[in-house]
Amino acid sequence: MGIHDGGGLTLINRVGLITALMLSFQATAESEFDLWMKQQSDGFSSYQEKHDREFSSFLEADWKAFQLNHGAKRDEVPKPVTLPTAPEPAVTKPTPNTPPENLISVKERLTPVVNPPIKKQPPPSPEKTMVGERIDVDFLGSTLPLYLEKRVQISLGRSIDNKSIALFWDQISSSPYTPLIEQINAYRKTIEFNDWGTVQLINALANTLYRPQSNEAHLFSWFLLVKSGYAARIGYTKNRIHLMLPSQTKLFGMPYFTYDKVRYYVITRKKGQDLGSVFSYEGSYPDATRKMNLYISNTPSLKVDKTEKVLRFNYANKQHEFSINYDKNAARYFKDYPATQLSVYFNATISDSLKQSLLLPLGQLVEGKSEQEAVNILLRFVQTAFAYKTDDEQFGREKYFFPEELFLYDYSDCEDRSVLFAYLVKTLLGLEVVAVTFPGHVATAVHFSRDIAGASVKKENKKYLIADPTYINANVGMIMPQFKSSAAKVISISDI
Repeated sequence: MGIHDGGGLTLINRVGLITALMLSFQATAESEFDLWMKQQSDGFSSYQEKHDREFSSFLEADWKAFQLNHGAKRDEVPKPVTLPTAPEPAVTKPTPNTPPENLISVKERLTPVVNPPIKKQPPPSPEKTMVGERIDVDFLGSTLPLYLEKRVQISLGRSIDNKSIALFWDQISSSPYTPLIEQINAYRKTIEFNDWGTVQLINALANTLYRPQSNEAHLFSWFLLVKSGYAARIGYTKNRIHLMLPSQTKLFGMPYFTYDKVRYYVITRKKGQDLGSVFSYEGSYPDATRKMNLYISNTPSLKVDKTEKVLRFNYANKQHEFSINYDKNAARYFKDYPATQLSVYFNATISDSLKQSLLLPLGQLVEGKSEQEAVNILLRFVQTAFAYKTDDEQFGREKYFFPEELFLYDYSDCEDRSVLFAYLVKTLLGLEVVAVTFPGHVATAVHFSRDIAGASVKKENKKYLIADPTYINANVGMIMPQFKSSAAKVISISDI
C-alpha cells in the first residue's frame, strides 16, 4: 500500500505517473517534436558522460589531507540550572488619561492556519508502471517504496583509496539511476520535506540497500546527492568513508573542513568518534553547487502519530487546563537535526494536529484582550506549563528544540521556550518578535503598537519590550535579575 498525501492519491502512483510518461515518450518517438526531444536527451546524456569522465579523473588523482575543525560552540557560558521566580505582578488599572489599548482579535488570523485549503491532486496512475525491484524504505514511521534496477547497487572493493572510489563512481554513473532520483524528488514534493529530509531519505535508502552506516552506504548517498545537485563530498580516514555537506546556515558541534572557502560538515560521524583529518579530492562535480537549506516551512506529511498531552497553567489566580495533540513523528523528524542558527528554529512551524489543539484554546484565552495582557497570558503559559531542565542535564549536549519538540520531551530550557513563545505571539497576536541573547541565556522581546514601560531593546529604531518565557511569573518588560547588567544581542527572526 502506498502512502497517501491527503488527496486520495498514493505517492507511488505519482512516481508511477512520471515513469509512465517517460516510457510513453520513448515508445512514441515518431513526431518531429518527439525526435527533437530524443536529440535533446541524447545531448544531455553526452553532457553528463563528459562531466562524469572529468570528475572521475579528479577522483583518480592524489587526494589531499584536510584538517578538520572540531565544530563551533553556540555559547560557552552555562545556562542557569535553577530559575528565579518573579513576584506576582500587581494588577494596574488605567488612569483616565490613558489612551485605550488595541484589543486582540485572533479569529480571522487563525482560520487559515488551523483550516488550510485542501490541495488539488492529479488523477492516480497504476503502480505497475514502475520499473525495477521494489525496495521498502522505513522513513519516520512510514514505509516508502522505491524502485530501482540492481545495476544501481554497486559494490566497493576491499581497499579504500582514490582508485576504488573512482571505480565506484564510474560504475554507478553508467547505471540507470535517473528514475530513482525522480522518485526521491516526487516524495520530496508530496511529503513536503526540506533538504535535510532529502538527505535523510537518501541515507535511509542507502542503509536499506547496504549494511547500515557502511562505507558503501555513504558512497551511494554521496552519488545520489551529487546527482541531485547538492555540493556533497566524501573523505576517508584509514578504514572509514565520511559523507560531508555544506549548509546555507552555520552548524554547531559538527566537524568540518574548508575547501574553496566553503565549510563541508561531516554528517556521518559516529558518536564519540574523534577525527583529526580526512583525505578528500580537489575539484567538484559541475552543477552540484547546492547547499543545505535547513529552514522549515512545512512539517513533513508522513504517517501521523497523534499523541495527547495535558497542559496546565495559572494566570491571574485562575487555573487553565486543556489537552493538546502533537505529532510524535513530526517531532522525531527533528531528533538528529543539525544544530544550526537560532533563526531556523524561530521560523519553524508546527504540525496540523498541534495547530488545531493548541492554537484554538489559546486563541480563545487571548481573544478580546489588550496586546499587553494577551502577551502576558502566552508568557505565563510557556513559563509554567513545561518543566525546566538544561540540555546538558537532559541530553548531555546542547540541543535546540523546534516548537513541536517541547511536547515530545519532558523538559525544555530557555531557547526552546523562546522559540515556542515567539511562534504563538506571531501566529495568534500578529505582533513582531525578536530574539534576545545574553551570555548563557535566550529570551525574546515584543514590539507593541503603543509605548509600554519596562525593560526593552531596540532594533531598527523600534522598541521591543523584553518577554522572557523562562523567568517564572514575569510579565512583559521584566528581566531576570542576573541579566540586568549583561550585554544583550538582538536577533531579527522575521526575515529568512
